Amino acid sequence: MSYTKIPRGQFDVLRNKIRHKPTGASFTSYPGRDKEISHINWSRCGDVLPNGEDYSRDEVGKIATMLMAEQEITK
Repeated sequence: MSYTKIPRGQFDVLRNKIRHKPTGASFTSYPGRDKEISHINWSRCGDVLPNGEDYSRDEVGKIATMLMAEQEITK
């Protein structure tokens, strides 16, 4: 199966939330554990979207985990 490529620019990166814009999948952390994903809402990730794009949950999750770990936390 061939999945749609996932560039980093498809993600919104906030302090405690990463969101994959095309699918709406979101990854959040709890306060004090800002670099660890604590909750995932897959939304439409893993479904073929109306425009034909199909994103791998594994790949979206890997990139979100990487982006969360890279965050610079300022208080």
